[in-house]
Amino acid sequence: MNFLLAAALGVGVLVFAPLVAHLLRRGRTPERVFPPAALVGRLEAHSKERARLEDRTLLSLRAAMVVVLAVLGATPLVQCSRLSVDRPHGASVALALIIDDSHSMRAEVKAGRTRWDEAILGARQLMRSMREGDAVAIVLSGKPARLALSGTTDLKTARAALEELHQTDRSSDLDAALELARSSVKNLQQPDRKLVVLSDLAGSVLAAPDASAPLESLRQPIDDCGLLVARRQNDRLSVSMACSKAASAARGLHVIAAAPIESILSEPARLTRLSLAPRPGTQALSFGLLANAPDFEIELTPGDANAKNDRVHVSSEGAQLNVAVVTDASHASVITGGPTVIEQALLAVRSDASLRPLSMLPDETKELETYAALVLNDPTGLGPETRAALGQWIEHGGVALGLLGPASSNLSLSATLEPFAERGARWEANRVALDVDAASVEWLGQDARSLRALTRGGRMRLDGAGLPGSASAGTWQDGVPFLLRRPLGSGLVLSAGLPASVEYSDFALRPVFLALLEHVVSEAEQRRGPGITLVGEPWIFPADKQVRIEGPLGPLAVSAEGCESDGNPAPNCAPGQQSATPELAGRYTIFSDGGQQTRSARIDDHEISDAPGSAEPSTATAAGAGESGAIDASPELALALLGFFAGELVLRLGSEARRRRRAARALS
Repeated sequence: MNFLLAAALGVGVLVFAPLVAHLLRRGRTPERVFPPAALVGRLEAHSKERARLEDRTLLSLRAAMVVVLAVLGATPLVQCSRLSVDRPHGASVALALIIDDSHSMRAEVKAGRTRWDEAILGARQLMRSMREGDAVAIVLSGKPARLALSGTTDLKTARAALEELHQTDRSSDLDAALELARSSVKNLQQPDRKLVVLSDLAGSVLAAPDASAPLESLRQPIDDCGLLVARRQNDRLSVSMACSKAASAARGLHVIAAAPIESILSEPARLTRLSLAPRPGTQALSFGLLANAPDFEIELTPGDANAKNDRVHVSSEGAQLNVAVVTDASHASVITGGPTVIEQALLAVRSDASLRPLSMLPDETKELETYAALVLNDPTGLGPETRAALGQWIEHGGVALGLLGPASSNLSLSATLEPFAERGARWEANRVALDVDAASVEWLGQDARSLRALTRGGRMRLDGAGLPGSASAGTWQDGVPFLLRRPLGSGLVLSAGLPASVEYSDFALRPVFLALLEHVVSEAEQRRGPGITLVGEPWIFPADKQVRIEGPLGPLAVSAEGCESDGNPAPNCAPGQQSATPELAGRYTIFSDGGQQTRSARIDDHEISDAPGSAEPSTATAAGAGESGAIDASPELALALLGFFAGELVLRLGSEARRRRRAARALS
């Protein structure tokens, strides 16, 4: 408290003035006529009057008025540590609030208060400093960045939209959020445009000159270790965890289950003695599992600043992504031996996938039910039972990739290439190296450029061999289809005109082969399940399916209005399909056509391991928002003072009326 503020509040000492005035006020001793007094001689006497308080209510009002006057005079001198919008030119402003709703914002920074709570409190303070004529837009920076509120001058609507926001477990996408915020206020008529970032800036440095990050409390390091995923892989339990750089205490794992731990793990003593060093980054652990182990959960102890990532569920259905590979190892292996090129490529794309090499394709659907994706290399044809089983599996969400080669053109009488191609597909021997049109496979990314001089011994001609519903997803330079795409029920069939054998082409050795397998795995995760995806990644469903999803906190909305996720086009989605986006980590049960699947959404490890970022000095104090501002309570205090004056007037009029009535009664 400075001298000016103390002097201004010192005016409140005058509250004793009304008290002194009331004490100095002396009333007259009331006279009473006593008839027998006429018989007694007159004696002059003076009664001693005592100082006494009269009209205590009036005294209280006057004292309150003095206090209000003192506070009113001191108000311009009081500063507070709340956020307010800077107005260097005094004009109306267009404010874009960028609020981080990623998982790292769940960390506690104060007792019972998380970073998210602090960010919302700061946003409310900024909203209170907005005036009529100002415009507000709200952007959420959880991946993908979303526009929660378009720029509007309706401050009441903006405040209501702010209160409807909720925390998620998404990863962060600050750069995209900044671009979205700029575009949201770009065309507004307010001359002064400001971007205010309320985020911990995890893993990044804010260097945008037009943005400010005023809340330093959000960027304090925290002690946090969290469980990312726990999955069954045959007879092993694999656990992934991550720790922040500020983690200091050692952790241990604790099994939570209705059954004894001895009926779950083959080495229970190892888990009870486990002490995990708080090493920054990601750690992988493995334990032996007993057969038919029941459902259970794993908890990380002791707790830390973020309790929301300390427990993960391990399901009996398994959370891993099972991929079946059917190939002849003698034609799909490299010279050095070891796994086939398909298996090596799949592990390079998704190291968490569980690969199951098969010598032949099963001819019963139930044998395929545990797989989400299937890669079939140069099949010699499929029999009726195998075709029926494979077709039913695909219709229920399976994704199959057929790599067709010379063996696929030598079909027996009862065998066909369905569901990959018609019998008319044939192998064309050609010693001239052929190129694939890179523009036709741009959807595979920049790796599509690696398709020059691809063949070595020939290619499979798929022109005229596509089954009903097939569409070309890539072509050779001469226009012959190289890759066919065919939706089938809830699943997908991809047919390529080259096998994985290095004897006939370099296809399996090019980066585009990895991109194709990654596409297959992504499609399988979205369509089939069970599988694990990052929070915020959309799940795609066919348009003609009735889909209901139950998540950690209840039903998950399914958008039936096309391929949109949070207002943005969802990847790998065809027009007319449905999508749903999990916003919280955990297990989700999907009910569709009388059946059900289990999928999981997990936290991005960077949300735990990345340290809070920083803002460059020119950015942290940019002309967007300040951490202090003057308290303007003069309107409220003036109204209170006016009320006290009115109350005094009413009391004085009432007191005068009562005095006159007493005088009239005395005369009568």
